[in-house]
Amino acid sequence: MVSLSFCNKKNIKKLMKFLGENWQKNYILSKNFKLIDWQHYSSKKKRYNFVIATLDSKIIGCLGFINHSNFSNKLSSDDTLWLVNWRVIKKAPVSGLEFINFLVKKLNFNRIGTVGGINSKTHTILKMLGFKVGELNHYFIVNPTINKFKLITIPINLINSSKSISNIGKKKLEFLDNKLQLNIFGKHTNRLVKKFGKDQSYFIKRYSQHPYYKYKIYLIYSLNSVLGFFVTRICEFQSKKALRIVDFFGHDEALIGINYPLQKLIIGIKAEYADFYEYAIDSFIMSQTGLLKNNFDDKIIIPNHFEPFLKNNICLRWSIKSSNSSMTPIFKGDCDQDRPSIL
Repeated sequence: MVSLSFCNKKNIKKLMKFLGENWQKNYILSKNFKLIDWQHYSSKKKRYNFVIATLDSKIIGCLGFINHSNFSNKLSSDDTLWLVNWRVIKKAPVSGLEFINFLVKKLNFNRIGTVGGINSKTHTILKMLGFKVGELNHYFIVNPTINKFKLITIPINLINSSKSISNIGKKKLEFLDNKLQLNIFGKHTNRLVKKFGKDQSYFIKRYSQHPYYKYKIYLIYSLNSVLGFFVTRICEFQSKKALRIVDFFGHDEALIGINYPLQKLIIGIKAEYADFYEYAIDSFIMSQTGLLKNNFDDKIIIPNHFEPFLKNNICLRWSIKSSNSSMTPIFKGDCDQDRPSIL
């Protein structure tokens, strides 16, 4: 008889072996205890955030999840679950839907979804279950001081247009060199926490205390007021750099005219480009950012994968189901889209 349960410490080695054999060869979570502990172990529940299906003590399927409350207990009443590693072996006497039903019965959350790695079959299933589905928008800006790009492909006219931008939004980016304090948003803090489903502890534990990646936070100023902040990470290939914006928090208006300070930043760190995956930021605001949009054609290539590096456009699909009527913004840092693949 098939049994569904949360993965415990006794089963973690079996789960890692299952992922190594059924997800992909040399999969990072099949061999790195430190990473799977950081990303999936709940010290509060004393279990791993994975549902496993077992038959005769053998794992025949799994579904992992990353919940925001694992980074901040205060988010438990308004939790977000990101689904990862949904896999069932062929001809197994259990369906993938049973894993989701198990989570719905066992956990309390307001949002459940996933980003990336969604094939058309999974997309269809989730849509039938009432999930909203779509694709992240991909924006970028290039370094106009570079004459020959190695990481990206971009038409010469777009390079030339990037050489004559002005600071119309009067914005400035400032590196945050101490602990993040969300009270910088004053009376708007609680509303923003509810909108993004993330709080101060989340950003500190998810990014500042990441066991491998080094993230930097840049506050977005307009005159003397902080309107928002970016969470960023530098990716490199053959000594060429890219600045990846993996998360954003704040007022949407912070992004108006953000191209000027971003370009100044990437010139300073000698990066070829900066990019930003997002969904649910006001579309009019995004049209006023000054950033270029990747339409995923052959004329423009802005790579996403660096472990290993692939000079390809990557369209990131998303799906989400929420008890809130308003759409929760989604970024590259959500789900497991910004986790190590090679260590």
